[in-house]
Amino acid sequence: MKDSDKKSGIFKKSGSMIEKISFYLGPDLIFLFFLILVLIVLSIVYGNKKFSPLKKSVIVPFIVFGGLLLFGVMTRIRLLISGTRENLKEVVNFALRMARDWFPLLLIILIYENLHDLTDLIHPDTLDRELRNLDRAIFGVDPALFLERFITPWLNDYMTFAYGLYFFYPATILGLIYARGDIFKFREVALAFVICVVSGFIGYVTVPAVGPRYFMADEFTVSLKGYITETGAKAWNSIESVKRDCFPSLHTAVSTITLVYFYRFRNFYRGGKMLFIVSIPLVVSLWISTVYLRYHWVVDVIAGWILAMICVTVSPRFIKWYYYKKTGNPPEVSIDISRRK
Repeated sequence: MKDSDKKSGIFKKSGSMIEKISFYLGPDLIFLFFLILVLIVLSIVYGNKKFSPLKKSVIVPFIVFGGLLLFGVMTRIRLLISGTRENLKEVVNFALRMARDWFPLLLIILIYENLHDLTDLIHPDTLDRELRNLDRAIFGVDPALFLERFITPWLNDYMTFAYGLYFFYPATILGLIYARGDIFKFREVALAFVICVVSGFIGYVTVPAVGPRYFMADEFTVSLKGYITETGAKAWNSIESVKRDCFPSLHTAVSTITLVYFYRFRNFYRGGKMLFIVSIPLVVSLWISTVYLRYHWVVDVIAGWILAMICVTVSPRFIKWYYYKKTGNPPEVSIDISRRK
């Protein structure tokens, strides 16, 4: 984050204490804090005694973030060595800004890991049969079974590779925007992902489903094998704490949100147009892989597209409205950049 944010006067010292706090926290953190409160209340109501912030899969991302934060501070080692109050204050402010900017994404992991037991308690039965019937009504066949005729080891590996890029997309767009030092655009993208993932959690609770790989396991006649396919499936299963996480497909939603922002910000950073063009076939392959690899019903994918469109529509407009109320000046958001030639 650059100090230009502060110099530009976005941190306006006016209004009530509540307004000041809400400005510094931002809509993403306020939303997530409220959601955590709801999660705790539901855990109490449904007797879930396993809520904990100390799960292994939660600690690891925090350690990674700690390493990134340490690296950022070390790049300012000269300021630390100088020992002057002004330079030390600048380093501290940098660390606090970086912690605030990335903390919502860490909170998402905390919420995700603690949702697993709640999905079983709130809605014990899955709705896979209903989702399968919707697929049949739309296509006249079971898409996962229909795709068996195309299964080959090399295609299995390619689909596994495409599916695994799920983690790469949000990290890339967030990193590119953060490197430009524009807090409003970064918070817009972060908020879009927060809305997406939280909406996904609601879907997991209200429409729990395990997907074709489990629900139709006895009906498949061709196995998915390849150099990396089986290893990839085992790795994914080992980190997947929510086993009923099909509707909507967050793989589809997150990758679609990223693709939209790759397009909107294509002129915002160097190589943006090329990144967008290269990403198109890879993201489309990811969408196909969700059904090909039997993780999702097609209606999950459709729901993921719809959710993504809602997120990229709501987030920029909300960010613009929110900070206009706080500063009196509406910030530039992605849809403003996208309209430029």
